[in-house]
Amino acid sequence: MHSKLLRLALPVAILAIALFAAACGSDDEPESGPDPIAMVPADAPFYMEMVVRPEGELKDNLESAVGKLTGEDDPGAQIIDGLNSSLAEDTDLNYEDDIKPWLGSRAGVFVSGFQFDTEQPDAALVVATTDSDAAQGFVDSTLEESGDTTSDETYEGVSYKLDSEDGTAIGVDNDFLIVGTEQAFKAAVDAGSGDSLADNGDATAALDEAPDDSVFSMYADGAAITDLIKSSPDLSAQESKQLDEAFAQIPDGPVEAWGTVTDSSFSVEGSAPTPDDAPAATDLITTFPADSWFATASTDVGEQITTQLQQFQKGFEASLKQAKSQLPPGVDASQFDPFNQIEKKTGLNLEKDLGWIGDAGAFFEGTSVLGVGAGVVAESNDDKAATAALDKLQASLEKNRSLRRQAEIAPNSKGDGFTVSAPPFTAEFAVRDGKAVMAAGSENVDSVLDPDETLADSDRFSAATGNLADGATPTFFLDMPSLLALIESQQGATDDPDYAQAAPYLHAIDYMVAGTGTSGDRTVGSFVLGVKESDDAGSDAAAAMITP
Repeated sequence: MHSKLLRLALPVAILAIALFAAACGSDDEPESGPDPIAMVPADAPFYMEMVVRPEGELKDNLESAVGKLTGEDDPGAQIIDGLNSSLAEDTDLNYEDDIKPWLGSRAGVFVSGFQFDTEQPDAALVVATTDSDAAQGFVDSTLEESGDTTSDETYEGVSYKLDSEDGTAIGVDNDFLIVGTEQAFKAAVDAGSGDSLADNGDATAALDEAPDDSVFSMYADGAAITDLIKSSPDLSAQESKQLDEAFAQIPDGPVEAWGTVTDSSFSVEGSAPTPDDAPAATDLITTFPADSWFATASTDVGEQITTQLQQFQKGFEASLKQAKSQLPPGVDASQFDPFNQIEKKTGLNLEKDLGWIGDAGAFFEGTSVLGVGAGVVAESNDDKAATAALDKLQASLEKNRSLRRQAEIAPNSKGDGFTVSAPPFTAEFAVRDGKAVMAAGSENVDSVLDPDETLADSDRFSAATGNLADGATPTFFLDMPSLLALIESQQGATDDPDYAQAAPYLHAIDYMVAGTGTSGDRTVGSFVLGVKESDDAGSDAAAAMITP
């Protein structure tokens, strides 16, 4: 934004209201205003729409969830107070008198292009108004009181103000307040009088997937974004070829996402086209110990590593080839190859020696420093290759003189791996039962592979992951109270001023979970943040963290 006031006040007002249930203390249902999608170009590669005047159950849920997170009985009121304080720095305006009377229920943000010369996107914020004259009055008042230098411009009969320094345009058209780059502003005006994103069947179908009570919904056209990136004049032929190879792996189709809220959780869900031969989600995470406070797992990790390394290697080799002419005579360019250096030091060829990995995951458990246990499990597609990689790792560690002075490295009792011991720390490595395992701390290989109870048996884990989207298999879990218990078990941890300020906010987080899955030809993703009443007395500190 061009003026300090509009740069701060308008976006903060909209986002604060959307996320923190503003319109505090009022039970009157506002007019909804028009739908911002009507002002978005039909070929816009990205669009996000948000609710800025929540009402009914959505408003109640926002107030409850955010209240738990901040420790405030009325979080919206605090946000509004902070906003008004910001407005008061430059003007006599306030939210209640100068924004609320014209603010509709929804606002949208779109990207229509990219300015490669300035490295800035062409983007605009479109805000629905219920009183366009009042909205125009707000713009005029803010510009007048802030003293910004603007010029009066007109496009297709629509008047707008243009900042002379950074080219930001702001104006009102078709009951919408529009602010953004001048090019995006003009694109919005064109969409309002012609074809808009509302006429794009792919976009509307994607946005319609969002539940009616969503806080926000988002649409992205992957193919259009790809074309936008490739249109950069700075891309070399080699870089363009690499992008083509990378993008060829991404199926055509829109990406969609949305956010919802309950009285005790915030969720983000979405979907994207499923690549050909995409692996099924793994349930490996559910086999970890029941008291794990952190757990994560992913599918076909070895293939992912190999693919990423190959792409990186191609790019690195191309860059190195271009740089060779600038190297001094006699300098071996291979010394700059990170993969060569890793292989020299460890004996591991990352591309060849990790391809045996199938699904893989890791966990932590224990809430005291001496009681912490951890495990890493990688399912093996080739036990011989897995054993060879483990042997190379052992040999590399044994060559490390510094490590050998501090720890003993020896074959384990079963002869299928090795152990690193540096009391009170112990780590055990083995290839067993078709899996490569690392167990550390209070865990050993047997307890990692065959725990007494697993997360699948945990009511805590089941309750949290039960909030994921339908079809999503858990891939990430964090039990925040257990993590905080570990942190605060360390002497002096709670005395740190920064931690003391953040503690009330952290204590209000109950859990985090994420998951993925497939539904038809779409890959589904889901993330949930659970919140609860903070058990930390200093909740005012957390509330202060979100004040504008």
